Amino acid sequence: MKFTAQVRAEYDERWRAMAIIPAKLPAVDAAIDRVLKYRHNYEQVSKLTGVPWYVIAAIDEMESGGACKGHLHNGDPLTARTVHVPANRPAGDPPFTWQQSALDALQHDGLAAWSDWSVPGISWCLEKFNGFGYRSSLPGRPIPSPYLYSFATLPGWDGRGKYVADGVFSPSAVSAQVGALVLLRRMADRKIISLPSGAVTVVPGGPAPSPTIINRSNNVSIITNSRFIASIAGLIGVVVSLVWPGTSEDTVVRIVSNALIFFAGLYQPSPAAPVPQIEAGAGAGSVGQRSK
Repeated sequence: MKFTAQVRAEYDERWRAMAIIPAKLPAVDAAIDRVLKYRHNYEQVSKLTGVPWYVIAAIDEMESGGACKGHLHNGDPLTARTVHVPANRPAGDPPFTWQQSALDALQHDGLAAWSDWSVPGISWCLEKFNGFGYRSSLPGRPIPSPYLYSFATLPGWDGRGKYVADGVFSPSAVSAQVGALVLLRRMADRKIISLPSGAVTVVPGGPAPSPTIINRSNNVSIITNSRFIASIAGLIGVVVSLVWPGTSEDTVVRIVSNALIFFAGLYQPSPAAPVPQIEAGAGAGSVGQRSK
């Protein structure tokens, strides 16, 4: 689905019409408190991709319960490549760090190349990440995506309808997860972030004051660009495997990638607190339409 002016207007209208169900507020706040514990993880990946930390946080909450413990693609365990859609990610030998997985997921789904972080732009990216299957004309659809709007009311939608497995839709199922946009709306209500219809900014004085979106064109070293890291690591891997034939190219690529990412994390575009190291762990699962 293309991000047209009509689609943008639809997302903007739904954002304005959306109201969080009062009885769900404790669960929404618990999810926010959970992801805030890992904000430093999301910010470090944000530096490498340009994707706002709170968008990464919302995806992690939807896919893995917001604790950086599973593949960002779909929540599968980091001890192996993904099994659910998208399968067999990332390339290389497991186990993977959460950061490796997150970088691959954001590049694979095109978020690292996206630049419109307005509310409609974020909405489109999140729905694209999960899949546009809720817009199908099959029985029970189209409906607003629960991946975005679960735990909120919208005109003409009672909250029912959900993919209960990859590609398996139930018109009566109700999501037990807070929707990604509902999470972001509540973060805005709590003054953690500001989400106007246009540009998205972080509220000064909110938790953890480091910058959200870095302009890599003028103040961040090229080494923080994830495509640059992958290219250099791949080139070194090929050279090493030729010089030392018994050495695994995948192993060299992973070592070099981690080294470049480590040194990139030491770079600060302006005086700021050091960014803690990324943590790892394990997780849950999500087709053409994913089940989240």
